[in-house]
Amino acid sequence: MPKVVYGFRKGERLDFRNVQEHDRPETPFIFQDDVNGKQVKLVISWHGFLVYDEGIDIAAAMCKFMRYVSERGCCGRCIPGKNGTTLLADMMEELRGDPKLSKMQEALDLADSIQATSKCSFAPSSVSIVKSFLKEYPEKLHKYQNAPKLDYHFHMSAPCTSACPAHIQIPEFIDELRTKRFLPALSIIREHMPLPGLCGRICPHPCEAVCRRGEVDEPINIMNLKQSAWNYEYFRNHVPNIPEKKAPTGKTCAVIGAGPAGLSAAYYLALMGHQVEVFDKMQEPGGMTAAGIPDFREPREHLRYEANIIRNLGVNIHYNKTLGKEITLEYLKHSYDSVLLAIGAWLPQDPRIADMEQVEGIYNGIDYLEKVSKYEKPFSDSKVIIVGGGNTSIDCARTAVRFNNDVTILYRRTRDEMPAEDYEIKDAEEEGVKFMFLAAPFRAVGENGKLKGIECHKMRLGSPDATGRRSPEIINGENFIIECDYLIPAIGQKTDVSFIHASDGLEITKWNTIVCDEVYFTTSIKGIFAAGDCIDGENTVVRAIGNGKRAAQMMDRYMMSGKPYLEPSEVMEKYLYDNKIFSYGEAPEPPRPIIKRYETEKLPVEERIKSFQEVEQAYDENTAALEARRCLRCMRVGMFATGDYNG
Repeated sequence: MPKVVYGFRKGERLDFRNVQEHDRPETPFIFQDDVNGKQVKLVISWHGFLVYDEGIDIAAAMCKFMRYVSERGCCGRCIPGKNGTTLLADMMEELRGDPKLSKMQEALDLADSIQATSKCSFAPSSVSIVKSFLKEYPEKLHKYQNAPKLDYHFHMSAPCTSACPAHIQIPEFIDELRTKRFLPALSIIREHMPLPGLCGRICPHPCEAVCRRGEVDEPINIMNLKQSAWNYEYFRNHVPNIPEKKAPTGKTCAVIGAGPAGLSAAYYLALMGHQVEVFDKMQEPGGMTAAGIPDFREPREHLRYEANIIRNLGVNIHYNKTLGKEITLEYLKHSYDSVLLAIGAWLPQDPRIADMEQVEGIYNGIDYLEKVSKYEKPFSDSKVIIVGGGNTSIDCARTAVRFNNDVTILYRRTRDEMPAEDYEIKDAEEEGVKFMFLAAPFRAVGENGKLKGIECHKMRLGSPDATGRRSPEIINGENFIIECDYLIPAIGQKTDVSFIHASDGLEITKWNTIVCDEVYFTTSIKGIFAAGDCIDGENTVVRAIGNGKRAAQMMDRYMMSGKPYLEPSEVMEKYLYDNKIFSYGEAPEPPRPIIKRYETEKLPVEERIKSFQEVEQAYDENTAALEARRCLRCMRVGMFATGDYNG
């Protein structure tokens, strides 16, 4: 870790110039001291700046930072932001050559004016760094004659962008929607992820949990705005605007799995100019999202449309090809320049219910949803018990209701502990799904080989477990039986690793996930990478998409330069994320008027339960623009500088 020479952070002056190097403190941030063979000399964020080499020209660095803020960050919707920061950058250049006290005061006064009158917090947060520098280290304004040459690296982010596993530049695409520029908004999204139609419908939207608008009234409906942009293209038959594809490289890649991680990787690999072959065990694209997400949440034709965009980049998708059967790891290793394993997590977790094998009428959750996705009708007009508290259990329950079944979800904790999205639970309740909490099934009850009921333990909540949730405990002597015709355990999935042979050399964990470097996505076999649920365990769609994108970047660098590495901007992105540098609970300044989140429309319940028509509707054009205008545009810029090692 680099050691601090001087700086200013969170209102505190840090000056160790008169301290011996070995006694100086290490940087308070998680930050590497080497980036691709260059030494980190300086880091600037909106919390302050830290200098690791006293010989650098810090004034020049501040000029670079301010110039980037004015030219790349400010939107131009207010004069203090765009014009003010441009003028401040000019004044910093003048001060660096002629650091007069009067000019310095002019710069400080201008910075104060920008902070007081800007319409958003982007420019004010940026100029605060320059103010701290001018006030605390005015002696550093002179030009350095023999200062080392520095390379400057920038990254612009926001709380929502940092929280998004795909790191979509959310404020930028929302900015376009303010003025109803739906297609440019969608183009921005597609730079960062290829499945906006999917994520605009089923994403758990961690971005909204950290949206600073929530400190004023309610978070921006980021997920639905994404859906609105996508719908504008799809329903008006616009030609998709895709990033420009690079010239062919002559390199070939195999992607195993056409789920979100695999499709995302294939998209970016194709854009980079590589020839991509995708292999999938199913008969259509989408992986678990195609098999396990009902049409009332994500219509299948939408997923096919997005997969066709990827195919039109030259990606070949081969269906009905299972790893370990039609294709082997050995074949892949010797046939392609790089391989990505994105095989998902398809095997159901063991529900540990005794006598399950003795009776008919038990389906695991994914098998049930997959049958329905193939337009089969497993059963109807029956009493159905679903086991589990996640989104899959909710999907199973809402699907079963649409076949006129009487449906109850059993969950061993309480509603507050359910991992399913709250709005999905509410939708299920509206559609007639019943819930029984603090109940854990342990034995199937049958008659003449058919399921007749399920015996359950009554539970109570005990002490918190490793995740912070209170662990359920059995209440002895209070077992009970619930009558049912069908039972659907939906308690999660795991990866099928049966394709791996000892001679392959592919390492797996005790949880049956593939051992994989979390930064470079490399496995124990050179040239083979992994992404998605097969490395994380069952996880979210947006995380799989983000995994696929970053894995593709590492595969590209491996094929083109011999090893994967992080670009400087990605180092900055990782630094912002690792250090949790956004103040999620920080109240926006200046204070904002209350403008509640605009509600979306849903199909009436009586229509929902009779069909698989999509339930939640996107905003219309006018409402999307109004919702977009609620965004506070709380973007921030981070910068670091690198140079040659001293001596």
